[in-house]
Amino acid sequence: MLVFRNVRVRRTGRERTGLRRVRPARPGDEGVALISAMAVVVLVGILVVAIVSTAVYEATASGRDRQRATAVTTAEGAIDAVLATLQTSNVASYPCPDPAVPSSRSFLADDVDISVEVTYYNAAGTEVTCAAVRAGTAIASAHVSATSAAEPIGNAQVARRTMETLVTLEPHVTNMLENAIHSDTSVRFTNHNDVINGSDTPGQAANIYSKGDFDCVNQGTYDGSIVAVGNVNLANPCTVKGSIWNGGTVNLNNSPTVQGSIRSAGNINLDKATLGGTAYARGVVTVASGGAGKACLGSPDKCLSGQAIEAPKPVDNPFPKIEWPNAQSDWTAHGYTQVVTFSGSTCGKPNGSSSDYAANWIRDNMAADTASSTIVVVDCPGNPVRFEGGMNTVTFGRDLLVISRAGFVVSNSVKFVSAGPDADRNVYFIQPATWSGSAVTCNPTVGIDLNNQVSFESPVRVLLYSPCSIVKANQGRTAGQIYAQGSFTWDNKANVIYDPLPVWGLSSGSTTAESYDVEIVYKRETH
Repeated sequence: MLVFRNVRVRRTGRERTGLRRVRPARPGDEGVALISAMAVVVLVGILVVAIVSTAVYEATASGRDRQRATAVTTAEGAIDAVLATLQTSNVASYPCPDPAVPSSRSFLADDVDISVEVTYYNAAGTEVTCAAVRAGTAIASAHVSATSAAEPIGNAQVARRTMETLVTLEPHVTNMLENAIHSDTSVRFTNHNDVINGSDTPGQAANIYSKGDFDCVNQGTYDGSIVAVGNVNLANPCTVKGSIWNGGTVNLNNSPTVQGSIRSAGNINLDKATLGGTAYARGVVTVASGGAGKACLGSPDKCLSGQAIEAPKPVDNPFPKIEWPNAQSDWTAHGYTQVVTFSGSTCGKPNGSSSDYAANWIRDNMAADTASSTIVVVDCPGNPVRFEGGMNTVTFGRDLLVISRAGFVVSNSVKFVSAGPDADRNVYFIQPATWSGSAVTCNPTVGIDLNNQVSFESPVRVLLYSPCSIVKANQGRTAGQIYAQGSFTWDNKANVIYDPLPVWGLSSGSTTAESYDVEIVYKRETH
């Protein structure tokens, strides 16, 4: 074992120094660190505020842009709705001055208020009043303006946008008789008779006009409205899908139905009728006793007595006149260039025939499809055109106007048909109001008599026109219109399908604008 005692270790000069004293840090270093930390926190806060502010701004801007787009879209949509109304409606229902568009609408997250204004102008650029437009005064253009305002987001301004359009209007001046049935004396349906609206033209309705009374004796449905200067009498189960306006008394016996309103210058007896609208009477409105009056039960505001109702006046709807030969040039101008005349020795029936010369010629010659339409003139006082037993079917390959001085008699299962299933044919059975300046004599009193299963089959439509009376009896279909200056009587399961025909040579009647074609000149955002 080695043992070292008293060993000295020699140190160099550098090693002798031993442990050095560490001097303390300068005062204030702790404050600098705190300031640095606070600066970092503030910087982060500023960045957070900037990011949040940017996000809020972008969200607000995005919402604002969405509201602007919504305002433009809804304003343009309101204009399009007005233009559609102008294109498809009758002038009587044209929007003026403020169209009936929803004033407040919701679109996803936005609520908007919409206002629309329409102004009409004539060809000279002068503004036309609303009343004149709806009365049929010709107009040449229309200016439509729509403003849509979206409710503001937060404190932002309202997003409001205005669109406008200018359109030109091409008028359709009516050359049609406007009613399904017109009588200057009376209209009477006796048993299972319907008047059906077969027109595809907007604004046209299967309306019935009587300068006297209107009667539905037993079961009938009428798609249009009824205007009668006299009384209106409906029995169960007669149904009027439109409204009633009359100058006398309205009697709804038992349980008929009126889907529209009733306006009477006299009294209204509703009995047990069903009424969709309101009964207005200058006189008194009464219902069945014992609470059985369904029209007013629980709704007294639907039955109003003592109202200031104006009665229909005869001058409101004058009987339009077709005068011969004054009207011939108008028909010729519209393609009726073939003219065949019967008079003298060709009046009446040939030997062995139950039909007359004119009817036989029509049966034998009208099936061919030619470029021109045909006028058959029958100048035979006291000898009506007769389609009678054995005639069976009459075929039309082209349009036909028959002018008969003594009217028409059609009886015993006669059908009038088109040469093609899709070939529309217009047929006119007209007894003119005057012949060579003199009034036509109703002798006998019936001007047009359709008796026992006489039918005008689709697509044939007919105008029955006479200054005398018109009678239809015992089944059969009639599509077209009926105008009688005398009485009109329709018996036993004979229906009328309203399908209006163009008529030329009217010496009176409507020549006002009925509707318009719309063409856009411009559509733009104004502000």
